[in-house]
Amino acid sequence: MSDHSEDSVSIIDLVESVLAEDEWHYERNEETNVILSGVKCKNTTLRLAFDAKEESEILLMYGLLDGHAPADKMAEAAEFITRANFALLVGNFEMDYADGEIRFKVSVDFEGGTLTPIMIRNMISYCAITVNRYYGSLMGVLFGNLDPAEAAMAAEEGDHDDDDHEHSEDCDHDAFDIEIDDSDEKPEDRA
Repeated sequence: MSDHSEDSVSIIDLVESVLAEDEWHYERNEETNVILSGVKCKNTTLRLAFDAKEESEILLMYGLLDGHAPADKMAEAAEFITRANFALLVGNFEMDYADGEIRFKVSVDFEGGTLTPIMIRNMISYCAITVNRYYGSLMGVLFGNLDPAEAAMAAEEGDHDDDDHEHSEDCDHDAFDIEIDDSDEKPEDRA
């Protein structure tokens, strides 16, 4: 249960202030209280969705990947995702078996503590860096018949010069144009 005082900033307001301060392009849906943004990375374009659970003091951030796993490749996608997740320190890949949507989720439960701008920036950086690292291998599994185990290992052994937890030159939030989904569905409702 939240113990925020009446004059404290809401989670979603803090996310918005961080994005504005860092000059990100974003849109806030006042009805769903979700902020959408995005980043173009070296290997992919990533849509970002921030969903605040104010009462629970939890911030969820989803990196929504372009495309979906074909129905005949879901088993291979699930194996790749499981192998990739095993090596991750923060966050995880998820796949919706209903439609093959793949996303990366980073969350923070700060009940009893304070959510800080650096925590939000770290969520974004970790998501972008991780998806950028694994994206090519994942696409090779889905559309190029790569073996999931070999593809995950190749992604983990690849060049990780951008893994210093800083916003990489391989990613550009200034060049991203937001495409808003006008549905009332929240990102977690699609899972």
